[in-house]
Amino acid sequence: MVISFSCAASPRKLINEQPNPTVHLIKTEDNAIVVFVEASERNQKCLFILQTREDYGIERNQSIENCSIVYSKTHVTFKAPDSTQIWVFKLSNVKEEFKEGTIMKGYGLILNFNEQLTDSIAKAVKDNKPVGPPVLEFSCKCAVNGTSSSCDSGGTGSNGCSTTSSFSVASSGATTGCSVSCGGGYYSCCVD
Repeated sequence: MVISFSCAASPRKLINEQPNPTVHLIKTEDNAIVVFVEASERNQKCLFILQTREDYGIERNQSIENCSIVYSKTHVTFKAPDSTQIWVFKLSNVKEEFKEGTIMKGYGLILNFNEQLTDSIAKAVKDNKPVGPPVLEFSCKCAVNGTSSSCDSGGTGSNGCSTTSSFSVASSGATTGCSVSCGGGYYSCCVD
């Protein structure tokens, strides 16, 4: 199932309100590719992370204002209102073809709501720098089959897992957590 996306407390809820968020494409120190979705009146901050072994030549941070986001467990598309900029993150083993945009393939697709992590990414966007921590420190990740990881959910043989918790601050609800989908040769691992 493919749906329009909002970084709201219910991340897969269809939301058609305007304006869409501003998003930033950046690279981590360990070459993962991150799209940071800014907070707005209807969104909390969140991240989409593509674990990849490919070098897509991302030399500087890039942004799309009023970006539409379409998300499924196997791919996510970020599109400018005039369609001049389109980024697609997809798992390498996904057969679906995308005919437009910059297609980036990887072995793990992570959606992350962790406040501390989004704050460090926001600082990197402001400073126009690559970001850490490495993907290996994220709470949701894809690990190579045959390796050992300590997982609260997912684990050997699984291709997806998630972890979430909700909290309230000044009468507003927020969600923290992450989810991950993994391609062939990898398993999902989530830590609460």
